[in-house]
Amino acid sequence: MSVLSCPVPEPMHYYTLFDQLIVADMALPELDAAAPAEGGIRVRRAELDPEQRPQEWVQVWNEGFSSLARTSSGYWLYFEGMADFAINSERTELVYSCIESLPDASLRHLLLDNVLPMVLGDSGNLILHASAVVLPNGQAVMFSGDSGAGKSTLASYCYTQGAKLLTDDCLLLRQREGRLYCVPNYHGVRLFADSEQGVLQSAYASAEVSHYSSKRRQAISRPEGEASAVETPLAAIFMIDRPEQAIERISLEPIQGASSVASMLAQVFSLDPADRSVAGNRFAQIGALCRTTAGIYRLHYPRDYSALPDVYQKISRAQAP
Repeated sequence: MSVLSCPVPEPMHYYTLFDQLIVADMALPELDAAAPAEGGIRVRRAELDPEQRPQEWVQVWNEGFSSLARTSSGYWLYFEGMADFAINSERTELVYSCIESLPDASLRHLLLDNVLPMVLGDSGNLILHASAVVLPNGQAVMFSGDSGAGKSTLASYCYTQGAKLLTDDCLLLRQREGRLYCVPNYHGVRLFADSEQGVLQSAYASAEVSHYSSKRRQAISRPEGEASAVETPLAAIFMIDRPEQAIERISLEPIQGASSVASMLAQVFSLDPADRSVAGNRFAQIGALCRTTAGIYRLHYPRDYSALPDVYQKISRAQAP
């Protein structure tokens, strides 16, 4: 990592992401404040030398939108035309540099919804692309799947039916004594305009998530005095397949064994999936999760807002095996 210069240090802010400590030199209003403490992941700005940006990448996502390289001191993560992030090998320090015109909201989105989940996901945590709600019957359920599969739409519809929203697109999973628990990243939901209108019917104020996405962040408040990072027992996991063709009916199928492990592995946040120690630990974690009391299902449903009431009924009736 090559640093051209370091700005005058900014006051540090202490936050909780999931239940992990984040110490940052920028304000992160999406997160819950934490008491000053040692440890955690430190996030600070420094001018990374673009001439030292790696030319060979070990991972490239979304047609070059983001790229990852290994360096002598850790990792370099580049978001094309926007920002660079250098992470030390211990995954305890993150240095960022961005173009002057990058909006603050876009920088926070890159950090909170992309970089930090990947870093924490390789630090002994199992973090998945998933939304979660607590249904009115008291059961917490999780929706996992690729981008565009409908996780946020389903979570938002459940919210309109009286469910408590836990998280939109990212959560930490852990198992203890045969039970499965989730820890949300932060409260809120991000929706495209059609889902905003079709599900929430524009009932809430919204704000831009980032300048490069048309999604809007909905101003859905959580119960007063309740923290975002509350560990909640999960009753069921619904793996949502992004349909390759039109689906005409709703189907809900229990999945077990290797199929359930493979489905969850595909949704894991990871900075370096090729790291053998990280991969081995993650496989063991998912294997343990699949042996908990939570039900795991594959969900297919028509991408039609009129089908959501029936989907909601099937989800509400699904029980752990």
